[in-house]
Parts: sequence; structure tokens; C-alpha cells
Amino acid sequence: MSDVPPAEFEGEVFNAEELLKKYRRRLPLSRFHACLSEYGDSVKADLVELINDQYAVFVSLSGQMKAVEQKSIGLEVPLDESRGFALDFRQQLEDILQSADEKLSRRAAITARVRELERFTRNAQLMQRVRRTLAESEVQRRREVDGSPLTGCIVLENLAGDVRRVQADAGSSDKLVGQVEAVSAEVAGLAAERLPPLLEELGQLSLGGDTESCAQVAAVGHLGRCLVALNRSGEFVAALVRVFVSPVLDASRSEAGEGSESLIRFLGLVEGRLLPGASARTRLLLSFSDCSTQLHSVPGLSVVSDVLALPILTYVQTYWPNVFMPAFPDAFAADFQRCEALISTCVSHMTPSEKHRFAKSEELSQHRKKWKTQVYSNLRAKECLHALEPSLSSSEVLDAAEEVQWSAEVRRQYWLRVTADIARQLRRIFSPQVFLQQLFGKSLRLALELLHRFSRAMHNVLSSESSGDSRAPYFMADVTTILLGCRSDGGEIFGMVWEAAKGGCGEHPKVAKLHTALTSAFDAVTADLRTILGDLERASTEHIVAAVAQQFGSVRLVPASFRMRNKAMPVRPSPYVDAALAMLSDYAATCAVIGDSGRQLLDTACSQLASQLGSALAGVIQTVEQQEKSMRRFAKAGGEAEEFGDTDKILIQLAIDARTFRASVMQSYGLDGASEGLEQLTSSVAKLVATYASHLPSD
Repeated sequence: MSDVPPAEFEGEVFNAEELLKKYRRRLPLSRFHACLSEYGDSVKADLVELINDQYAVFVSLSGQMKAVEQKSIGLEVPLDESRGFALDFRQQLEDILQSADEKLSRRAAITARVRELERFTRNAQLMQRVRRTLAESEVQRRREVDGSPLTGCIVLENLAGDVRRVQADAGSSDKLVGQVEAVSAEVAGLAAERLPPLLEELGQLSLGGDTESCAQVAAVGHLGRCLVALNRSGEFVAALVRVFVSPVLDASRSEAGEGSESLIRFLGLVEGRLLPGASARTRLLLSFSDCSTQLHSVPGLSVVSDVLALPILTYVQTYWPNVFMPAFPDAFAADFQRCEALISTCVSHMTPSEKHRFAKSEELSQHRKKWKTQVYSNLRAKECLHALEPSLSSSEVLDAAEEVQWSAEVRRQYWLRVTADIARQLRRIFSPQVFLQQLFGKSLRLALELLHRFSRAMHNVLSSESSGDSRAPYFMADVTTILLGCRSDGGEIFGMVWEAAKGGCGEHPKVAKLHTALTSAFDAVTADLRTILGDLERASTEHIVAAVAQQFGSVRLVPASFRMRNKAMPVRPSPYVDAALAMLSDYAATCAVIGDSGRQLLDTACSQLASQLGSALAGVIQTVEQQEKSMRRFAKAGGEAEEFGDTDKILIQLAIDARTFRASVMQSYGLDGASEGLEQLTSSVAKLVATYASHLPSD
């Protein structure tokens, strides 16, 4: 039993399944069963021992239990009777509660009918008063007496308010619903009948000056509030458009004439005559707006959106249906931008709530859906890519750098035809004549595609033999210029795209996230360009170093040019040095087009060439010294050697070559004398310079 401690069975809660899971992996099932059997026998033995020890107690307990059982038999009959009484009482109580619930329900129904009757009586009395007022001719008589329409319009507004209260108070099944609808239509008909003459009269008065204080304006305001209260605001808006807006639209269309720019001329005329602040009529219309502080303002009336903007857009759709298809992309873009400018101007004069309603309006949505902007985007993309096809397949270097003006302050020069073409296309994509704010996503995608194609074109150059020829610095110059333009901290390409992006989001709180997303997109598309630039720099450096190093092979011919020739003391560098410096000068002139990057390339090339020249000179010096030792042994055997012989002239020539190359690259190209290559070159001839210092020309 030691395998399963007794404590496992003595807890407050015993779980046989958990115990089995715990010991099934520790013990075989047979051993676990034996342990349980052993524990069961132990418990039985303890129980028997307990009973034997407490036998008297158990016998006494058994006797007491029998006595209790005898007493309980006598209580069964009274308990059964009590149970019957309790059940009867419960049934009676349930009957009483059910009766109370029924009476409460009947009371609630009666109360509801009373309230409904009170509401019906109240609404019926109100409707009787409305019908009585309509039936009377007092309104017309008052107008005939004082000659003012104001009193009758006030009465109609009050009647509309009463009808509105009845409509709000009456239920959907109320018997008055039909009567209310009829009276509402009658009041609205009277208001609509009075409105046109007043508006016509007001329109004539508005041509002469200030009309905001005349009775006709107040009367129109009362009629407008009457129609709005009856949910007939559309009729009031239609009347305002018919009297104040439609004549101006028709006159502007006639003046705009025909032609490709007729819509632009029309919108210009409309903006000058109808938009807020343009004329007395417009100021009069705005005085009816719900945001106006005038007493005749109409709650719920959005003049700028409902009376001005939306009717203009509907008018454009009716009389210029052909402008929505980009048959001529330039004209399409100009018309679209002019319409969007008009919409933006209207929105700038709206209240926040009016802006929200205008943005959600069905008319604005339908107007924008009519513009085939996706077709326009595809046409512009095809034009752009078609224009780039010839230059993308070539690596032509221009005779002179072509300048592209990105802005009034920024101008860039490009040496490759493909780079200049791509720069012009990028500038054109986001130019005011081509770019549409609604297509920013597609314009950005096209710009990134052009940069990717430029990267592929430069990759093809890197794969060809031209990556290491004399044109390589021009390739690097353009790649560097494009990379600078794509930087988020002042690059002209990124700045152009960012300005276009900000034009669509304004002061939106997520503008910072947009800047981060654009930065990531440009970093991703220019990653290959940065790699290609590094490869071009290495290829260009390797090419010029290999070409110039071929001239250094002539250093091995210097000893032969002095042996047994009785030449004079050398004072000029060898021809191979002049040839190497001439090639390096041409390379430096080419690197000048890159700027700082070209300077770094030139420094690297000069350092490597100095190192190679130092190695070549060291090898020749070692050979000459070995030959000199042999010749000295021969001189001792056959006679005296010359005091200043050919070997000295050879070494002096080598020292002059090294010093000339070192001085030229330091003076002409500003190479640091502490560079690794120049230090190696200096150390290779240091012994010669110290030995023949008096025979060497000054630097």
C-alpha cells in the first residue's frame, strides 16, 4: 500500500478518475488494483474494530431509532391533514391572484381607451378648428384690406403647425389619419399656390437692392416653414430653384455658347452669379437657410446644397451629357476639375451638418458616378507607358544634360534619355492638367510602376557591357538624382506625390500615417536602385582601374630604356605616367557630372591605382637592385664600376614617376595623402627618395 498513500483517500473531495489518471503511468493496473484492495480490506478491518469497541453505543442507537420510528407513525395522520389544508389555501390564493390580474388588465385596457378617446377628442377638436379656419375667407379678406400677404402666410404656418401636432399625436390606426392627410394636402396646396407669385415679386425686387426687410421676404419665410412642417420641403426648394436659379442657369448656358470649353465657361458664369456672396439674389436665398440669423429663416433648409449645388450638377448632367466620357482626355480632365472646384467652393460655404447631408446625397453620388474616371486613368496610363517604350529599351546618353523643372525652386538635370522621359512623365502624372484627386491611388501606382521600370532599365544596363565603360558615371548620376528625388526629407518626386496626397485628406488626423505609408512605398520601390547604384560604382571603378593599370605595365620597360644607352640624368616622368594621368583626367571630367558621388568614385579609383603603381614599382626596384648586386660582383672581378651608373638613373626615374603620379592626384583631384593607396606608393619609393633626394626635381 506504500505505492498509493492513504492520504489520497482522505481529502474532502475524492475523484476516482483523477486518481486513476495520476497513478496509471506509475503503476501497472494489476498493482494499482492490489493497492486498492489492500486499502479496502484495511478500512473494513478498522470498521469492524470500531463496531466491536463501540458495540454498546451502536445497540443503544438502534433502540433509540426504533422508538423514534414508533413516534413518527403517530404523526403521519396530522401531517397529511395539514398538507391538505395547505394545498387548499394555495389554490384559493391562486384564484384570487388570477382574478386580480384580470381586473388589472381590464383596468389598463379601459385606461388606454380613455386616453385614446381623449387624444382623439383633442385632435378632432384641433382638426375642426383647422377646417373651420380653412373654410373661412378671413385670410383673403385681410389681404385685400391691408394689401399685405403676410397675415395669410402666418395663418397657413400656424395651421401647418397644428396639422403637424395632430400627425405626431395620432396613432397609425387612428380614424383621423385620413382626414389629417387631406387637410395637410389642402394647407400645402394653399401654401404652394401663394408661393410662386411672392417669389416672382421678390425676384424682381431683389434686382433693385436690399429686400431682407420687406414683407414679401417674411411671407416667403412663413410659407417655407409651413411646407417644411408638412414634410413638403421639396416643393419649397423646387420653387426657389425655379424662380432664382433656373433663369440664371439658362442665361449662363446661352452666354457660354458651344465648343469644347463651353462647360468651363458656363461654370465660371454660374459661380460668379449664384455662389454665396455673388449677387443680391444669392444673399436673399441664403437668408432663408436654417443657419441664418434672420427671422424669416426656414429650419431644415440647406440653401447652398439643395438650392444651389445640386441643381447646378443636375443641369450639367442634362445639357452636357458628353463630357462624362474621356473621348478627349485633356478636355475631360479640365471639365472634371472645374466641376470639382465648383463643388469644393459650395462645400466651403456649408455648415458641418449640411456638408454631411450633401456628401451622402444621392444626386452627388450619381453625378460622380457618371464621370468615367477609371477609363480616363487607363487612357493616361497607356499614354504614359507608350511614350516611354522607345527610351526604356535603350541606354542613350544625351549630348547635353536635359533639365526638368519640378517647381519654381527645384530643377534637375538628367543625362540619360530614359531618365529624362521618366522624369517628365512623373511630372505630368501629377500636373494640374492631368492629375485628378479622386484617382490619387491609381496615379501613385503608376508613378511607382515608372520607378520600377526605370530600375529594370538600369538593371539591364548593369547586365550589359556598358556598365563599366565611360558612360557609367552618367548612369550613376541619373540613378543618384532619382534616389535623391524619392527621399521623404526634401525629394522633389516624393514632395510632389505628398502634396497631391495632402490635397485629398487636408487636416485629417490620419495624415501622419499616410506619410509613413508613402515613405515605405518609396523605400521599397527604390531598394533595387540603391543596390544597382552600388554595383554601378564598383563596375565603373573596376573598369577605370583596369584600363589605367594597363599603362603601369610599361614600368617594367624602364630598366631596358637606360641599360647600355648612356642616357642623361632623368628629369621628367616616363610616358606611361602621362598616359595614365590623361586617362584619369578624362574619367575625372566624367565623374564631375555626379557631384559628391563622383568625387568618392574618383578618390577610390586614385587610391587603388596608387596602390597598384606602388606594387609595380616595388617589384621593378627589387629586380634592379638584384641586377646591381650582380653587376657589382662583376665590376670587382674585371675593374672598377662607374661612380653614377645606369642603375642610379633607373631608380631616379622610378622615383620621379612615383612622385609625379602622387603629386598629380593630390593637386588635381584633392586626394588625401594619408589614403591607403598613396601611403603604399610613398613607402615603395621612400628609400629611393632618401638616397637620391639631391638629384630629384622639386614637386
